[in-house]
Amino acid sequence: DANYLIDREEILTSIQTDVQRWCSNRRRGALALYGEAGIGKTTLLNRLYREWQRDLDLSVCYAHLVDKVTDVESVRRLLADLFHLEDPPTDREAFVERLRRCDPRIVLVDDCHHMFFRKIGGFRALAFFFNVVNLTDDRHYWLLTSNKFGWRYLQRVQEHQHFFGESLHIEPWSVEQIRSLIQRRNERTPYNISFTDLVLTRDEDRDDFYEVVQTANGYFRLLREFCQGNPRIALDFWRRNLIPEEDGTLRVSLFKQPSTAVLADLSDDHLFALTALAQHGALSAGEVAAIINADQGFCKMALNYFEELTLAERVPGTRRYRLTTFYFRPVIERLTKLNFLWV
Repeated sequence: DANYLIDREEILTSIQTDVQRWCSNRRRGALALYGEAGIGKTTLLNRLYREWQRDLDLSVCYAHLVDKVTDVESVRRLLADLFHLEDPPTDREAFVERLRRCDPRIVLVDDCHHMFFRKIGGFRALAFFFNVVNLTDDRHYWLLTSNKFGWRYLQRVQEHQHFFGESLHIEPWSVEQIRSLIQRRNERTPYNISFTDLVLTRDEDRDDFYEVVQTANGYFRLLREFCQGNPRIALDFWRRNLIPEEDGTLRVSLFKQPSTAVLADLSDDHLFALTALAQHGALSAGEVAAIINADQGFCKMALNYFEELTLAERVPGTRRYRLTTFYFRPVIERLTKLNFLWV
């Protein structure tokens, strides 16, 4: 719904400028966007897809990766579907030549971190895909997105950034953007919001203090500080804080951060498993086992344990698990502090 969209002019301008540049010179037509889960990558691509279909003379095609695409044949099928190819060649050079004969178009591929596994031999599919992009980016324009932590890892170990004219980090949202996001949703409900005598608390295992917040400005400042500009986390904690009153008002309740005590006792193997989830988005027990070189039985137990602690949740309709929105920030902070993740 366009009524809910918050303009992120800086990133939109950068993308539109790059597309205009490519349209004029047809060189280096590949741009990678990376950011945290929940920062707005998919929303941004959906918006651009609709606008470009309406405004541009070029064809625009879109793929949102949900399942893992980690072998070359799966990538070939994905690209064949995007370009509507029948009987695509299996030879890479012939396949690339077939794509180059297609009419120029803009190709959007969301969540490209599903194309690799952090293990020996786990980069073949991604390498094939990036090579195809590199060999066709004067004919077609490619706009890709990736999980921030997966992309940072790839930059360090594979140096895939050289395939792209530019890669852009989707920056965290500001206090005003977080506030506008929430207020626009509230305006479409019949409820009034009350911030009267709001108290923000923090667990004693973190800071052992509390603040009294009496204004909306103070609340949104603290909410943004906790979620670090991630709108998905902000909306989740906002909903958790609302208490309906008899007069139809929604009172903003105590702001309670998740306890970090549950993270302190985790073993290194558990932390490696959480790191794999952070970098790959969603994984099954078998996939975690292959990535961290651990027994699958242990990994299954670890994922069940994470679910009990609300650190991870099962992706509906699959056997894969992902980090929960509730514990996303504490988990990332812990893994970063212990150098399991690069940010």
